[in-house]
Amino acid sequence: MFGAVPVNVAGGSGFKMNNLSADIKMMADIRDGDVVMQVDGLSVQDLMSNPIKLMSYSTATSLPVTVMRNGRQETIYVNAASLSAKMLPTFGLKP
Repeated sequence: MFGAVPVNVAGGSGFKMNNLSADIKMMADIRDGDVVMQVDGLSVQDLMSNPIKLMSYSTATSLPVTVMRNGRQETIYVNAASLSAKMLPTFGLKP
């Protein structure tokens, strides 16, 4: 469905996305090669250290996500509720 590799970029760190499924690309406006830097203003490192906070976003319908795309920082808005409904069952979790 997708792969995420930790990387350092632009004075920070994030997760470089690759091998994204067509569903993920469509629902999240994430592209192969994007580096997710922040979610709702929090660094991905902070979110990874706090899984409860990460799960709290599963119902958001317009979640701001900061990505590095083609060398520029951009904010995209993700429908996390739809994305969670699609992804969580693949991990054996209920949305």
